[in-house]
Amino acid sequence: MSQYEAALSGLSLGHDDVTVILGGTQGIGAAVARKLASMGCSRIIIVGRGEEKGQAVVRRLKELGGDKGVQADFIKGDLSQVEGMKVTARAIAAVVGKGNLNYLVQCQNGVPTGTIELTSDGLSRGFSIQALSRFAMFYHLEALQTFSKNATIMSICNPGQDYPGLDLDDLSLEKVGEAGRWQALLLMDQSKRDSTVIDSVIKESSLRYPQYRQLHLAPGLVKSEGYQNWALPFPLSFIFPLGFAMIGRLPDEYATVPIYAAYHPEARSALAGSLSYNDKLKPIALGTSAANAEKREKLWETLQSIFGAL
Repeated sequence: MSQYEAALSGLSLGHDDVTVILGGTQGIGAAVARKLASMGCSRIIIVGRGEEKGQAVVRRLKELGGDKGVQADFIKGDLSQVEGMKVTARAIAAVVGKGNLNYLVQCQNGVPTGTIELTSDGLSRGFSIQALSRFAMFYHLEALQTFSKNATIMSICNPGQDYPGLDLDDLSLEKVGEAGRWQALLLMDQSKRDSTVIDSVIKESSLRYPQYRQLHLAPGLVKSEGYQNWALPFPLSFIFPLGFAMIGRLPDEYATVPIYAAYHPEARSALAGSLSYNDKLKPIALGTSAANAEKREKLWETLQSIFGAL
């Protein structure tokens, strides 16, 4: 039993624990939902693209939390496009109601592949899911007054990387790709860009909305379905699966870490010194771009212009 599993063993969640999990139909998101249901979280709403997977997770949550009165729901949402994010935010707000959302857990994955697939918005699909939606969903849910006063917003992704060459007019890295960047190197560029954008958004939102608690956790190697289907260029297609097989954890093994960080009372003081943490909950420093107030503010303004008002 891990130290976090042991800490959670005596913790029971109750009526003030309304949770929305983005990317909750598989992998880490579904594992977090299952653990929360077993702990008696009063209401769990999972959001994802797959109706069949979503309903299967809801049925499992009701089984796990049946004797504890757990209410579980599924919202189908497309986080790959601007309008889809707005529609999803409105659907969440309608189900949750004003001021009732205590926890927003963001596990949506649009992992880098070294390729660029543009949507009708002219934005990279993977980037929209992985990074832009983390801004948009918080931004829109806040505008809809969905969060409770002391809500926790947690993102499980890849903090601490830095992409100092971030061009606000080329967020999807089209120009970089058109310049003939080798696919493996473009993948690394995408990973650094995603981390820079997400870190910047979380840091800036923590300053603009200090009433909320923000967390950004690096999961390390977790053997989720999303990573099993990750289309990687050579030699990463060989290296990454080997790493996952040798040292990767299953989603249910990892789930106790983010749940401890977000839900355990002692974690509020234990993790008060930083926004970003690794899979052992050790602080991770912001990259130089995310730490730069001027760059963060310009990025925030750019994202506001992309997503606009509801």
